[in-house]
Amino acid sequence: MDIIHHILPYIKYYFTSATKYDVHSPFLFNFITEVVEDKKHYDAYDTLEKLFSELNSNNTILEIEDLGAGSTYEMSTKKSVTQVFNNTAFKGKYGKLLFRIINYYKPSEILELGTGLGIANSYMALANTQASITTIEGSATIAKVTKCVFASLDLNNISLIEGDFDLTLPAFIEQHKSIDLALIDGNHRYESTVKYFQQLLPLCHNNTIIIFDDIRWSAEMLQAWHDISQHTSVSLSLDLYKIGIIFFRKEFKVKQHFAIRF
Repeated sequence: MDIIHHILPYIKYYFTSATKYDVHSPFLFNFITEVVEDKKHYDAYDTLEKLFSELNSNNTILEIEDLGAGSTYEMSTKKSVTQVFNNTAFKGKYGKLLFRIINYYKPSEILELGTGLGIANSYMALANTQASITTIEGSATIAKVTKCVFASLDLNNISLIEGDFDLTLPAFIEQHKSIDLALIDGNHRYESTVKYFQQLLPLCHNNTIIIFDDIRWSAEMLQAWHDISQHTSVSLSLDLYKIGIIFFRKEFKVKQHFAIRF
């Protein structure tokens, strides 16, 4: 999308989004004040900023496999580590938000679809060192670099699985009874995004949180986000412009949807 197609949706989002003063739900008010608006500086931020500087100056060329339509790597191509890093969603304020979500709710069983260079994983692993994190990456070339990233940070609570989501996700589901948090950031197609959500539903419980990245990547991603947020199992959905977050809490008797200013 060109800049106009980015600006206009953001303006609409900004002027229709809510602040903590606009909500009546104690849970949501707490989420905004304790997580979204948490201004504390965590040591992990400094640790990761140093890593980001190294990745952003790494011009090693990677031959990235063809991962199919909707991949964030845009089919088979050569990219430098720097280029892959700059395509990472969670290296800025969204990464810090992800850290705060994990730090606050302390999910113990975490799944990510779409590892990339492991930026989001690093935020999550540092936020809760007791969590068991499984991350799935379709590109073996990317995964090789990512393993070095995890080793450099001495992150021992992450299990990296290489392979196509369509093959590796069912295997993960077979081996697990539940998940506390999932981050879906891989194939940006309507059909795939909705399918992953539906596959994970049997593992979700009252406190499960699912985060979708790039909900405005395209019209079909926005439609996928809309349809998922309207699912009968979802009790609360939050639109933070780039990411969408859903909750399954049964104590919410009425389905709620909010765009939260971020």
